[in-house]
Amino acid sequence: MRTATLSIPLATAILSAASLPSFAQGTIYDENSLDAIYETLQRENESLQLFQTEEGGFFLEGTYRDTAYFLDFLACSQPHICSTLHFTMPMPADPEVTGDDLNAFHVADVWGRLVVYEDETMSLEMPVNIEGGVTEANLIASHALFLQLMDALLDG
Repeated sequence: MRTATLSIPLATAILSAASLPSFAQGTIYDENSLDAIYETLQRENESLQLFQTEEGGFFLEGTYRDTAYFLDFLACSQPHICSTLHFTMPMPADPEVTGDDLNAFHVADVWGRLVVYEDETMSLEMPVNIEGGVTEANLIASHALFLQLMDALLDG
Protein backbone atom coordinates (compact mmCIF):
# COMPACT_ATOMS: atom_id res chain seq x y z
CA MET A 1 0.00 0.00 0.00
CA ARG A 2 1.20 3.46 -0.91
CA THR A 3 1.30 6.19 1.66
CA ALA A 4 1.83 9.86 1.05
CA THR A 5 3.90 12.14 3.14
CA LEU A 6 3.77 15.89 3.04
CA SER A 7 6.65 17.92 4.35
CA ILE A 8 5.93 20.56 6.98
CA PRO A 9 7.09 23.52 4.82
CA LEU A 10 4.95 22.34 1.89
CA ALA A 11 1.89 21.80 4.08
CA THR A 12 2.35 25.26 5.58
CA ALA A 13 2.61 26.80 2.11
CA ILE A 14 -0.57 25.08 0.94
CA LEU A 15 -2.53 26.12 4.02
CA SER A 16 -1.33 29.73 3.88
CA ALA A 17 -2.12 29.93 0.16
CA ALA A 18 -5.78 29.43 1.05
CA SER A 19 -5.69 32.71 2.95
CA LEU A 20 -4.10 34.74 0.12
CA PRO A 21 -6.19 37.54 -1.38
CA SER A 22 -7.81 36.93 -4.74
CA PHE A 23 -5.75 37.87 -7.78
CA ALA A 24 -8.91 39.16 -9.50
CA GLN A 25 -8.58 42.74 -8.33
CA GLY A 26 -10.62 45.67 -9.56
CA THR A 27 -14.08 45.94 -11.01
CA ILE A 28 -15.75 42.77 -12.23
CA TYR A 29 -18.44 43.02 -14.92
CA ASP A 30 -20.99 40.28 -15.44
CA GLU A 31 -24.34 39.70 -17.11
CA ASN A 32 -25.95 42.29 -14.79
CA SER A 33 -23.50 45.10 -15.63
CA LEU A 34 -24.89 46.58 -18.87
CA ASP A 35 -24.75 50.20 -17.67
CA ALA A 36 -21.26 49.85 -16.20
CA ILE A 37 -20.00 48.16 -19.37
CA TYR A 38 -21.37 51.04 -21.43
CA GLU A 39 -19.78 53.67 -19.17
CA THR A 40 -16.40 51.93 -19.21
CA LEU A 41 -16.29 51.47 -22.97
CA GLN A 42 -17.53 54.99 -23.58
CA ARG A 43 -14.48 56.25 -21.68
CA GLU A 44 -12.40 54.31 -24.23
CA ASN A 45 -14.34 55.67 -27.24
CA GLU A 46 -16.54 58.72 -26.68
CA SER A 47 -18.47 58.02 -29.91
CA LEU A 48 -20.14 54.94 -28.36
CA GLN A 49 -23.84 55.47 -27.69
CA LEU A 50 -26.36 53.15 -26.03
CA PHE A 51 -29.54 52.28 -27.92
CA GLN A 52 -32.57 50.15 -27.13
CA THR A 53 -34.14 47.86 -29.74
CA GLU A 54 -37.87 47.62 -30.37
CA GLU A 55 -37.78 44.21 -28.66
CA GLY A 56 -36.31 45.74 -25.50
CA GLY A 57 -32.70 44.64 -26.02
CA PHE A 58 -29.69 46.93 -26.01
CA PHE A 59 -26.67 47.66 -28.20
CA LEU A 60 -23.85 50.16 -28.45
CA GLU A 61 -22.95 51.94 -31.67
CA GLY A 62 -19.73 53.81 -32.25
CA THR A 63 -17.24 54.79 -34.91
CA TYR A 64 -13.57 54.07 -35.30
CA ARG A 65 -11.61 55.55 -38.20
CA ASP A 66 -14.91 56.82 -39.67
CA THR A 67 -16.28 53.26 -39.71
CA ALA A 68 -19.34 52.18 -37.71
CA TYR A 69 -19.14 49.27 -35.32
CA PHE A 70 -21.60 47.77 -32.87
CA LEU A 71 -21.59 45.96 -29.56
CA ASP A 72 -24.70 43.84 -29.12
CA PHE A 73 -25.76 42.40 -25.79
CA LEU A 74 -26.80 38.80 -26.58
CA ALA A 75 -28.02 35.66 -24.82
CA CYS A 76 -30.27 37.76 -22.61
CA SER A 77 -32.59 36.21 -20.06
CA GLN A 78 -34.06 39.68 -19.51
CA PRO A 79 -33.34 42.95 -21.34
CA HIS A 80 -30.66 44.00 -18.84
CA ILE A 81 -29.23 40.54 -18.09
CA CYS A 82 -27.06 39.32 -20.97
CA SER A 83 -24.19 36.82 -20.90
CA THR A 84 -22.47 37.69 -24.20
CA LEU A 85 -21.14 40.86 -25.76
CA HIS A 86 -20.85 40.66 -29.52
CA PHE A 87 -18.65 43.15 -31.37
CA THR A 88 -19.52 43.58 -35.06
CA MET A 89 -18.37 45.74 -37.94
CA PRO A 90 -20.72 45.29 -40.93
CA MET A 91 -19.50 46.14 -44.41
CA PRO A 92 -20.34 45.49 -48.03
CA ALA A 93 -19.01 42.16 -49.22
CA ASP A 94 -16.00 42.38 -51.48
CA PRO A 95 -16.65 40.15 -54.50
CA GLU A 96 -12.93 39.49 -54.71
CA VAL A 97 -12.79 37.94 -51.22
CA THR A 98 -12.49 34.19 -51.56
CA GLY A 99 -12.80 31.35 -49.09
CA ASP A 100 -9.00 31.20 -49.05
CA ASP A 101 -8.90 34.89 -48.07
CA LEU A 102 -11.32 34.26 -45.21
CA ASN A 103 -9.29 31.27 -44.03
CA ALA A 104 -6.08 33.32 -44.15
CA PHE A 105 -7.72 36.03 -42.02
CA HIS A 106 -8.95 33.45 -39.53
CA VAL A 107 -5.48 31.94 -39.20
CA ALA A 108 -3.80 35.34 -38.75
CA ASP A 109 -6.47 36.91 -36.53
CA VAL A 110 -7.86 34.06 -34.50
CA TRP A 111 -9.80 36.29 -32.10
CA GLY A 112 -12.20 37.62 -34.71
CA ARG A 113 -14.06 36.11 -37.61
CA LEU A 114 -15.23 37.35 -40.96
CA VAL A 115 -18.65 36.21 -42.04
CA VAL A 116 -20.05 36.63 -45.55
CA TYR A 117 -23.83 36.73 -45.80
CA GLU A 118 -26.13 35.87 -48.70
CA ASP A 119 -27.33 39.50 -48.97
CA GLU A 120 -23.86 40.51 -50.22
CA THR A 121 -22.69 41.91 -46.92
CA MET A 122 -19.99 40.72 -44.61
CA SER A 123 -19.17 41.35 -41.00
CA LEU A 124 -16.19 41.27 -38.70
CA GLU A 125 -17.39 39.64 -35.47
CA MET A 126 -15.93 38.92 -32.05
CA PRO A 127 -17.94 37.52 -29.13
CA VAL A 128 -16.95 38.11 -25.50
CA ASN A 129 -18.42 35.90 -22.80
CA ILE A 130 -19.15 37.84 -19.60
CA GLU A 131 -21.16 35.20 -17.75
CA GLY A 132 -19.52 34.69 -14.39
CA GLY A 133 -17.63 37.97 -14.71
CA VAL A 134 -14.73 39.65 -16.50
CA THR A 135 -12.40 42.27 -15.13
CA GLU A 136 -12.46 45.86 -16.27
CA ALA A 137 -8.99 45.35 -17.74
CA ASN A 138 -10.24 42.35 -19.75
CA LEU A 139 -13.23 44.30 -21.05
CA ILE A 140 -11.02 47.22 -22.14
CA ALA A 141 -8.49 44.82 -23.71
CA SER A 142 -11.29 43.04 -25.63
CA HIS A 143 -12.47 46.39 -27.02
CA ALA A 144 -8.90 47.32 -28.00
CA LEU A 145 -8.43 43.92 -29.66
CA PHE A 146 -11.56 44.43 -31.75
CA LEU A 147 -10.27 47.84 -32.88
CA GLN A 148 -6.98 46.17 -33.87
CA LEU A 149 -8.95 43.65 -35.94
CA MET A 150 -10.75 46.58 -37.58
CA ASP A 151 -7.34 48.10 -38.36
CA ALA A 152 -6.25 44.83 -40.00
CA LEU A 153 -9.29 44.93 -42.31
CA LEU A 154 -9.32 48.66 -42.98
CA ASP A 155 -5.61 48.65 -43.84
CA GLY A 156 -6.16 45.72 -46.22
